[in-house]
Amino acid sequence: MDGNQRLQILILQISQSSPINDLGEEVESRYMLATTFAPLKSLLQVTTNLKLSGFTSGHIIYQDPFLELLLGLFTSLLVGNLLLVDVYLTTSQYLSTLLLQKYTNSGIVLVGDFNHWNSEIICKMFKIKQIIDFPTFMNPDGECATLDLIMTNLTQFYRKPTESPPLGQSRHKSIFLTPMPVHQMAVKSKITKVTRPLTSEGMNELRDLLHKEDWSDVLNSKSIDTKDKVFHKIMFGLIHKCFPQKTTQVCTNDKPWFSPELRHLIKIRDKLFKQNDPKWKIYRHKVRMKIKSDRLNFRNNFSQKLGQLTSRSWYGLVKKLTGASSRSILTIAEGIDNNSSLEGDPYTILNRVNDHFASITNSKSSSVPVSIPCYLPSHLPPIEVSHIEVYKKLTALDPCKSNSSQAVPSKILKECAIELCYILSHLLNSSFESGDLPASWKDGFITAIPKTPSVTSYSQLRPITVTSNLAKIAEQFIYEDIYEKISSQISVQQFGVLKKSSTAHYLIQLFDFLLKSIDKKPSQVIISLLDCEKAFDLINHNILINRLIKMGINENSIRWIQSFLTNRKNCLREHASHGIDPVNSRVYGFVDDLTNLEVVSGEPITSSSLQVASHTTKEIDMRLNAKKTVSLVVDTRRKPEDHIISVDSTPIPKVNSVKLLGIIINNNLTWDDHIKYITIKAASRLNYLRKLKALGFQKEELLIAYCSFIRPVLEYNSTVWGPGLSIDQASAVEKIQRRAVSSIVNKKVNETSYDDQLSKLRLDTLRKRRELALTRLGASILQNPRLRKMLPEFNKNTNARSLRQMNLLVPPSTSRKRYKFSAIPAMVELINAEFRLKKSFMGKQYLHNESDDDFYNHY
Repeated sequence: MDGNQRLQILILQISQSSPINDLGEEVESRYMLATTFAPLKSLLQVTTNLKLSGFTSGHIIYQDPFLELLLGLFTSLLVGNLLLVDVYLTTSQYLSTLLLQKYTNSGIVLVGDFNHWNSEIICKMFKIKQIIDFPTFMNPDGECATLDLIMTNLTQFYRKPTESPPLGQSRHKSIFLTPMPVHQMAVKSKITKVTRPLTSEGMNELRDLLHKEDWSDVLNSKSIDTKDKVFHKIMFGLIHKCFPQKTTQVCTNDKPWFSPELRHLIKIRDKLFKQNDPKWKIYRHKVRMKIKSDRLNFRNNFSQKLGQLTSRSWYGLVKKLTGASSRSILTIAEGIDNNSSLEGDPYTILNRVNDHFASITNSKSSSVPVSIPCYLPSHLPPIEVSHIEVYKKLTALDPCKSNSSQAVPSKILKECAIELCYILSHLLNSSFESGDLPASWKDGFITAIPKTPSVTSYSQLRPITVTSNLAKIAEQFIYEDIYEKISSQISVQQFGVLKKSSTAHYLIQLFDFLLKSIDKKPSQVIISLLDCEKAFDLINHNILINRLIKMGINENSIRWIQSFLTNRKNCLREHASHGIDPVNSRVYGFVDDLTNLEVVSGEPITSSSLQVASHTTKEIDMRLNAKKTVSLVVDTRRKPEDHIISVDSTPIPKVNSVKLLGIIINNNLTWDDHIKYITIKAASRLNYLRKLKALGFQKEELLIAYCSFIRPVLEYNSTVWGPGLSIDQASAVEKIQRRAVSSIVNKKVNETSYDDQLSKLRLDTLRKRRELALTRLGASILQNPRLRKMLPEFNKNTNARSLRQMNLLVPPSTSRKRYKFSAIPAMVELINAEFRLKKSFMGKQYLHNESDDDFYNHY
């Protein structure tokens, strides 16, 4: 490096004994660069002699060629500033946190040829991602390797890297990283909001008017569609009368604490600045003082109204304050190539997305042939609901949940349930009797949710459809009628979309089978994960209707379902599946994926089983999703064998780890990959607490934010993986909560003071919470007849004198620690421990007067 080269150099000193210091004088010191920056086991040392006053360049003396290359790379890439770090950290300090707190919203891009360099540590420390997933270098013998890497935290702003042939005689491929098109937004864009505030005075007036309404026009109408139109015409006329319209203008990028006075001061400041008037500095100071004042007032008002806010309002406000609000579909869809040239044409983009969703269902939709028995007169009366049943459904509505924008608001249906239950029961019974639905009940309002951080195709968008509350209530009555008749025909291996059944039950039984298979002797288990493409959208309606007929469903209900499935309309929402689909998915015996397991004892038969599954899906006019169909092999034998698993003559790719229902499973059946995933995800949310603290949030509110945003990430399905954690894994999870507690109490919390701070905040350790969740899940399984076989039988020898033999359930036999510390054995042990504790307090009278089968009725 040329000694006369001028650089803007900023030195940060991070040491065990002193905080971050900006050095602004001539210094000579020795800096240690941590091993995360170099492929060396020893620490590198570099001596600096820099005169930093006024950011003047000095001389840098290198003692290692790799460090010279690294700093030279930064010098050539980072125009303007060079960041040199004195790294001397204890294990309890966090370099990334210290840097990002001082230099917020920093973009990091590290590009280069990294030969045999482990990038995992630096990616985890700075929360950056390595985005090259293809070979970039070819040896003369034809062997390929990935040596050229791009690590960045700006993946959402760039498209997927593409490869091109090498330049000249180089053996390194060229890599193109193309930026995503940016949706330009006016700095002070204003939107006009038209609302009808549902005040208590207006609600009382509406009740009086509804009480006087005789609904004769609705009752005398012949068709259900006409009845529905007349009902909504009357309702909206009364709503417009009782709740006047209110128009307000807001800036789309204003903070919640912005006041009109602050906006006025900013306008004056900007005007004076453009006129080169020296008074602009005075108004700049006024703006700063006003911002502090408004933020403080907002904080005080928020604290006073905290108890009055609903969970939805509080959650949405915190998301807005922390910058975690959802993106518009216009911004999301701009990454698709077809839309990159349509900037400023939002309607075309929305129509393209909506047409894509409609094309999926239109490709498979077909009318039910008129020859099926449901069109003949039914021998059973149609469903009839009373006004009492409708009243219960109306009062159970959640006003915060989504509703069709063209339907009666949920709050009005709930508050006026007594006045509306009679006329709504008439509408519902007319619909069930005629087997037809009003057109408004079939209108769906779609919100497109991205499946990936950066969307490059329409297939990476997931449609969430919202229908009116009246349609949802009608679906609930149909659902209750159908489920009562088909519940006995549902397979015991079905866990999805069933009452009192969840992904936790499915994963626990899956892992119990796996670990039990390899517990007694080394074995090989082949796990095949099958996924049906667009399962909810591509269901053949003819097959569905015929299966319902074979199951003995009322013909009137079948005709109603057929009407529900035809002539539907969709409308795509710019911001932000059908309710009866879960019932229909039960008829098929699966939701949208299937797991096949085989303990190999000879030649595997997995391919044959998968071929049967493929043939069955074709029979019901569906297809497997090849991109999501993978196999994972668990082999504990000394000499593992490799088998080719295929379906439809196509080999299924084998993976070392796979994400199944939010849980990452690897071929070693350890939880390293999953713990790494959840700790990184939870650690990235710790900045929520920092942002809320900057707004003046107090300890109690920060605690609520932690329990709402961060802790659920660390506890999702913890009943599955919690019992099998190693000491290091449990410590890594607990460390995230300790860091959160440090941020909440605003001081460093080490392992010795951790328990004391938890007691002050009335929090439990995550380990204790996992054990409590496992015990509660076991108690619910004992009370669920459908899931009861997941646990062992009751112990008949509960009257034994020895306390050790007082077990409610027979403990499962285990040979290895891996199975012993899994969900089912750990659950049984916790249940038995609770049982022994209660029996020791209840004494002998309990043994003679109560049955052990009723033990968990005391929970």
